[in-house]
Amino acid sequence: MIEGKKIIIRQLELGDEEYLHKWWNDGKMMSHSSHCFGTLQSKEVIRRGIMKDIENYKMFSDRKRFIICKKENMEPIGVKHIF
Repeated sequence: MIEGKKIIIRQLELGDEEYLHKWWNDGKMMSHSSHCFGTLQSKEVIRRGIMKDIENYKMFSDRKRFIICKKENMEPIGVKHIF
Protein backbone atom coordinates (compact mmCIF):
# COMPACT_ATOMS: atom_id res chain seq x y z
CA MET A 1 0.00 0.00 0.00
CA ILE A 2 1.21 3.50 -0.84
CA GLU A 3 0.02 6.29 1.41
CA GLY A 4 -0.01 9.96 0.47
CA LYS A 5 -1.47 13.03 2.17
CA LYS A 6 -4.96 12.62 0.67
CA ILE A 7 -4.98 9.23 -1.06
CA ILE A 8 -4.03 5.61 -0.55
CA ILE A 9 -3.13 3.30 -3.42
CA ARG A 10 -3.77 -0.36 -2.70
CA GLN A 11 -3.86 -3.65 -4.55
CA LEU A 12 -7.17 -4.82 -6.03
CA GLU A 13 -9.29 -7.06 -3.82
CA LEU A 14 -12.58 -8.90 -4.11
CA GLY A 15 -15.43 -6.42 -3.96
CA ASP A 16 -13.63 -3.92 -6.18
CA GLU A 17 -15.47 -5.38 -9.18
CA GLU A 18 -18.45 -3.25 -8.09
CA TYR A 19 -16.49 -0.05 -8.71
CA LEU A 20 -14.66 -1.27 -11.81
CA HIS A 21 -17.89 -2.46 -13.41
CA LYS A 22 -19.48 0.94 -12.84
CA TRP A 23 -16.47 2.90 -14.08
CA TRP A 24 -15.47 0.70 -17.02
CA ASN A 25 -19.00 0.49 -18.42
CA ASP A 26 -19.53 4.24 -18.34
CA GLY A 27 -18.95 5.39 -21.93
CA LYS A 28 -18.51 9.00 -20.93
CA MET A 29 -15.84 8.08 -18.40
CA MET A 30 -14.08 5.66 -20.78
CA SER A 31 -14.24 7.84 -23.90
CA HIS A 32 -10.69 9.08 -23.20
CA SER A 33 -9.44 5.59 -24.05
CA SER A 34 -11.57 5.15 -27.20
CA HIS A 35 -14.22 3.07 -25.37
CA CYS A 36 -17.19 5.33 -26.07
CA PHE A 37 -19.57 2.53 -24.96
CA GLY A 38 -17.42 1.43 -22.05
CA THR A 39 -15.62 -1.90 -21.99
CA LEU A 40 -18.89 -3.89 -21.99
CA GLN A 41 -17.53 -6.31 -19.39
CA SER A 42 -19.81 -8.03 -16.93
CA LYS A 43 -19.24 -7.79 -13.20
CA GLU A 44 -18.48 -11.52 -13.16
CA VAL A 45 -15.75 -11.22 -15.81
CA ILE A 46 -14.15 -8.39 -13.86
CA ARG A 47 -14.39 -10.39 -10.61
CA ARG A 48 -12.70 -13.39 -12.26
CA GLY A 49 -9.91 -11.09 -13.50
CA ILE A 50 -9.35 -9.82 -9.97
CA MET A 51 -9.31 -13.41 -8.65
CA LYS A 52 -6.79 -14.38 -11.32
CA ASP A 53 -4.57 -11.43 -10.34
CA ILE A 54 -4.77 -12.42 -6.66
CA GLU A 55 -4.08 -16.12 -7.33
CA ASN A 56 -1.20 -15.44 -9.71
CA TYR A 57 0.37 -12.56 -7.79
CA LYS A 58 4.08 -12.17 -8.39
CA MET A 59 6.06 -9.41 -6.72
CA PHE A 60 7.94 -8.44 -9.86
CA SER A 61 5.42 -9.18 -12.61
CA ASP A 62 4.95 -6.76 -15.48
CA ARG A 63 1.20 -6.31 -14.91
CA LYS A 64 -0.33 -4.77 -11.81
CA ARG A 65 -3.64 -3.05 -11.07
CA PHE A 66 -4.31 -0.80 -8.11
CA ILE A 67 -7.27 1.04 -6.60
CA ILE A 68 -6.89 4.68 -5.59
CA CYS A 69 -8.87 5.60 -2.45
CA LYS A 70 -9.57 8.77 -0.51
CA LYS A 71 -7.51 8.52 2.66
CA GLU A 72 -10.22 10.01 4.89
CA ASN A 73 -12.77 7.24 4.29
CA MET A 74 -11.07 4.71 1.95
CA GLU A 75 -13.67 5.44 -0.76
CA PRO A 76 -12.38 4.16 -4.13
CA ILE A 77 -12.05 7.01 -6.63
CA GLY A 78 -9.97 5.48 -9.40
CA VAL A 79 -7.88 2.65 -10.78
CA LYS A 80 -4.28 2.52 -12.01
CA HIS A 81 -2.85 -0.08 -14.38
CA ILE A 82 0.86 -0.69 -14.72
CA PHE A 83 1.94 -2.85 -17.65
